[in-house]
Amino acid sequence: MMRIDMLPIYVGVAMACWLAYRSRGTIRLGAWLPAAVAAVAVGAAAPPLLARLGHDQYNLFELLRTDKPLAGVTLAAICLWIPFTAGCASAMWSSGKRLLAVAWVPAGLLVAWGLLRRSATVESIHDILGGPIFLWPLDLEYIARFAAIYLPFAWLPLVLPPLAASRRGLLACVAASAILIAVAPSIIGHYSHADNVRELFKPHGGHWFGVMCLLSPWVAFLCGRARWLAGLALAALSPVVAWRLFLLSVEVDTIHGLRLTLPVFAAAFLFYVLCSAPIARKEST
Repeated sequence: MMRIDMLPIYVGVAMACWLAYRSRGTIRLGAWLPAAVAAVAVGAAAPPLLARLGHDQYNLFELLRTDKPLAGVTLAAICLWIPFTAGCASAMWSSGKRLLAVAWVPAGLLVAWGLLRRSATVESIHDILGGPIFLWPLDLEYIARFAAIYLPFAWLPLVLPPLAASRRGLLACVAASAILIAVAPSIIGHYSHADNVRELFKPHGGHWFGVMCLLSPWVAFLCGRARWLAGLALAALSPVVAWRLFLLSVEVDTIHGLRLTLPVFAAAFLFYVLCSAPIARKEST
């Protein structure tokens, strides 16, 4: 029997399947195969590695659900799903299929929410989104909060680089980036109802966080378009720059249950860049 709160997720899956069918011939699935293999490998290795962490890393130790098989794989799949749907939307928009491009927004969001719900514990989700206040049905309150963080900080930045090929697209990307950086503190302050998230950010730290979120897709895009040596140098330098932006954003020493260091951060950042790399490849029919 279907749980009623799963209905939005099933709607998102149905929309995504329909959109993928309508997008056939425009998306080169082979370009995403290496990133998919990496995501599966990282996701499969995550549970045993997290289980070996000490209790000073309890936020990571308690991250994955134990009642669902392959929870690590579905969590890692989010890192692939975000750029994939952003790439699909960009390809649809560039080919003139504007309505299909816009339809990827709710479809990608709802599927990502379903992957997160299946992978992460309720406690971990509450740490970021906070507990329910309005008690809306169908998890709509959680979905709205998730959308407020997911769409501007994760999804939108990945849409921008492929659209910047034209002068008009570049101007739109610059404007969207400036708006995101300007409103980032407001999004963090008003749409993350978890006090432990809001209190981590330094004054004006949200602006630097917005810059960091814009950095990762541009690194992926430029690495994919550059010659291999230049791309390698960019990939090596980018985690250091991102780490500096992260330090400008939050008080790292006040993050409880997560001992974050540059090597750990760099590994996560480069994994996300790898998952995002296919957006640099020009889609063709």
